[in-house]
Parts: sequence; C-alpha cells; structure tokens
Amino acid sequence: MGFSREVLDSVLTRVVVGLKFLRMFQCRGSTELLAAVAQCRDLELFVIDGYEFGHEHTTPYGQSQAPFSKLRSFGINSIIPLTGSAVFSVLGAITSPSLVELQLQFQGREPGLVEAVSTLVADKWAGSLMKISFRFDITNPEDDVFGGIQPLLRCSRLEYLFLATGTRLNFLDGTYHALSLAWPNLSALSIRSEPENTPIAWVPPATWHTLQILSQNCPKLRHICIPVNFDAFCSQPGEKPQVPSTSVRTLDAAVSICSHPHSTAERLRKLFPALTALCYKDACLKEVRELLGLPVQCGNINEQEIHGVRVTFPFCEAAE
Repeated sequence: MGFSREVLDSVLTRVVVGLKFLRMFQCRGSTELLAAVAQCRDLELFVIDGYEFGHEHTTPYGQSQAPFSKLRSFGINSIIPLTGSAVFSVLGAITSPSLVELQLQFQGREPGLVEAVSTLVADKWAGSLMKISFRFDITNPEDDVFGGIQPLLRCSRLEYLFLATGTRLNFLDGTYHALSLAWPNLSALSIRSEPENTPIAWVPPATWHTLQILSQNCPKLRHICIPVNFDAFCSQPGEKPQVPSTSVRTLDAAVSICSHPHSTAERLRKLFPALTALCYKDACLKEVRELLGLPVQCGNINEQEIHGVRVTFPFCEAAE
C-alpha cells in the first residue's frame, strides 16, 4: 500500500515535533516539515532532499523563537531550483551565527539574484563559513556571475567552493587570482559550467597562469576543477619559473581545450608533481592515454568514474 507525499510529510512532521533534542536530520520534506524541524533547538546538521515550498511568500517560523540557533551545516537539494523569495525565506530563518557549511540549489534567471543571495550569505556568516556549494540554472544574460559571487570573497575562512551553473562561465585569469587571494585556505575549488547546448568552438579564457596562481596562493589546495585553455601558454621575457605545488592531487579539466597532449602532460607533471588523478571531458579513452602517454595495456585506469565522456585516470603512471 502506497502513501501520498502529503500523508508522509504529515506523519513525519508530527514525529519531528517530539524530537526536541535532535542534532542531525536529513530527509525529503516540505514547508510544513521545515517549520517543525525549526523547533529542534539543538539541531546542528539539516539537509533536505527534494524540497518543495508550499507558501513561498510567508515565513513559517513565527511560532519558533530563534530557530536553527545552533545549526552548523545546512543544505537543500531541491527538485525544482528555489526562487529568490524561497531562498531568502529559508536563509532568513537561520539564526545561528556560526554556520560552517551551506548548500543551495536555486534559480538564476531573476536579475541580480546570485548577488543578492551571496550578499545575504556573506552578511550573516562571513566569519564562519568554510564550505559553500551553489548550484543554479541559467543566469540572467545581463548578470556578471563573478560580480554576483564577489560578496562571498568576504568569507575568509573558506576551504571548499563548489559552483555549478547552466551558463558558460567566462572566468578570466584575473578572476581566479582574486579568488585565490581572498581564500588562501582553499583545499578544493570546483567551478563547473554545464550548459544544455555546449558550443563546440568555445574556448575557456583561463590559462596556465590560473593554475600557477591558484597553487601558489592556496598552498593547501588539493582538488581543482576549472575549464582551462591548455593551448594558451606564452612565456614572457623575465618571467619567473613556475613553482611546483606538491599539495594538488586531482585536477578536473572539465571542458578544457588541449591540442598538444604530450607537452601539456609534461607541464602538468612539472607544476603538480604529486598529481594522482586527472579528469578530462570530451575525450575518448584513446585520447586520454595519449594525453598521459600511458601504455596501451594499462590496467589501473579507473573507468568507474565516467560521466558522459569524462574519464578519470591515474596521472602518476605517466611519469614512470
């Protein structure tokens, strides 16, 4: 016998109301459930998968004094990306001054929404946030995505940033330079552009300089995921030799451009001598082997992490 979502939410809501000392909670839910969980004063981790707002323009927390006052980790993985009013309603309800981790999925079509959300987040938790994950759909064409997230540069303790959007992100070398200076404690940086229609001729504006700057200014960085134009490599007169980074372990090249696999692999070995895995999208397994100079019979290539045509493979074997 099956139950409707409304019935299950109603039952779960009544159960949660009685769990006053609940500290961690993850489930599917709705507006009513969120209001009930707000009564759990000791809650530290709260994640909702499949969130649906029934009343976006009302705040369902009037019965609760200082809701979510001890919350340290909060996330909503919505079936449908949240609207601006829904995001502000949820974030406005969190009174905890020490939120450490935040994960949101919201619409980006509303003009200025990314900047407005980033400003609210920075105003409330610039001194505590260490992990931010934002996923939004296609942004307003008039919006500058980097300008939109600039308020987050105030989050000086940030160690992890995941940013994914359905819009092509044209982040320049200077953009990543600014990020690296604002977040020197980064251990993982993931900037994903996932448009529905990928233009074949698109060339990422970020170059080798970005990889060098990130590794130099963020000494704890272990994982990098950004689109890079590997073909853009021009040594300037008097330019200092690149300083190797022994902290970077994985590099996700996403939708990067690479026309010279062997020279690219050689430069990567020099820049990241401790690199153990490289992920390269839009490449068949044959091209992946060529990029790393791997032997035809290489049994350690991990083909379990294939997403579309993305392949993760052990970089260290290429150096042997």
